[in-house]
Amino acid sequence: MQDGPQTPALPGIKAGLDGERYIEKVNDLDPDGATLKLRSRVAGVHKKGKGASVSMEAFLEDDQGKVFYIMRSSSFLVGANDFEDSGESFSKSVKPPTRPADKVEEMFVP
Repeated sequence: MQDGPQTPALPGIKAGLDGERYIEKVNDLDPDGATLKLRSRVAGVHKKGKGASVSMEAFLEDDQGKVFYIMRSSSFLVGANDFEDSGESFSKSVKPPTRPADKVEEMFVP
């Protein structure tokens, strides 16, 4: 079983949706092996539309605290309400391009 931070129990949650994932290699792993641990935390909870965006962060590190990988993820809690924004958000707003779409596919669904 894995110990670690749990998704916040916010009022009004109807469903949880998986969001984005990010992994960053900080240092090479020792080819001779090492004792590693995964340290994780809830980095932030923020209001987004009709729910909450939850940002999580994990660090793969050795006994001396040397970080090898950083992993970040987010999820969306549909319907979450009555809470205050807190912590960090790793999400970035991206504007769609103003040019026409590179490709358009249409499918008829009876």
